[in-house]
Amino acid sequence: LGFRGMATRRLIASIWPAALITALETPILRHSRDIRTFCTVRARPSGNTLNYGRWRWKYGPGGSFPRHSRGRLLSFARSRAKSGTIGKTIALAGGVSGISFSSGAGEGEHKKQRRLILASKSPRRRELLGSLGFEFQVRTQDVDEIVSEEIPPKDVAEYLAIKKANASIPFLSPDEVLVSADTVVLLDDEVLGKPADRKDAINTLLKLSGRSHLVITGVCVLDSLGNKVSFSDVATVTFRELTQREIEYYVDVYKPFDKAGSYGIQDWIGMVAIHRLEGSYYTVMGLPVSKLYSTLTKDFAFDIVAS
Repeated sequence: LGFRGMATRRLIASIWPAALITALETPILRHSRDIRTFCTVRARPSGNTLNYGRWRWKYGPGGSFPRHSRGRLLSFARSRAKSGTIGKTIALAGGVSGISFSSGAGEGEHKKQRRLILASKSPRRRELLGSLGFEFQVRTQDVDEIVSEEIPPKDVAEYLAIKKANASIPFLSPDEVLVSADTVVLLDDEVLGKPADRKDAINTLLKLSGRSHLVITGVCVLDSLGNKVSFSDVATVTFRELTQREIEYYVDVYKPFDKAGSYGIQDWIGMVAIHRLEGSYYTVMGLPVSKLYSTLTKDFAFDIVAS
């Protein structure tokens, strides 16, 4: 770049006030407009590839980016800058061993939290996500839950979570991160979804009585910038033998028609019927909160908010 003079630096800072350029002998920034790119990026080089989280950008000889790579980087940077997730001080340093970029809030400044969106109508997921210490809004899109027979039963929950999340991408702002989830119950590789009616719920619980089954909750976290993390968590639940009267009492009183497998672990049946649980209670409830917390804080830079 060759911008060494203080006057030039001040000019740059006035054009892009979100950045304070402190070192400008970086061969990878061959074009002046690329300065904006790295006002938002913590990146590390590997060979001829720049790595940032799940993003990868290749650059050519001498550190110049191909035109399509520069465009992707600029789009990424502008979105991050708009979201307010970056600080106002950036240091760029180049060396023989490689190039490093870092950014962070200036001293005494506070980084703006991105907005968290929960794409679920489930009151249990709302309760669990709120208990994690995050502020969020609920926003859902209607999505058909038709699953191809080619999808392995153990992958159905994560598949549906991704499907729900993808349906919301067109409605996300650059400063928003979306969480979606889906839970399925598996018995002998049969997916037991939400019951159609009272009779279906009773028949499902009769199948589960005295046996072990799997509860799988899939989660997808994404933003409009192309960052996406999906995972699933599995718990094994064993029911004791249930009487017809107990099953009918539970269905008639608790009406579990919105619950996969026709039951909720937090309900009466969870207290009296579950003989053994291997895995996370919260996964059975509908949200593997430990894994989700780790994803939000490590991959999406969220922080807990004091009430």
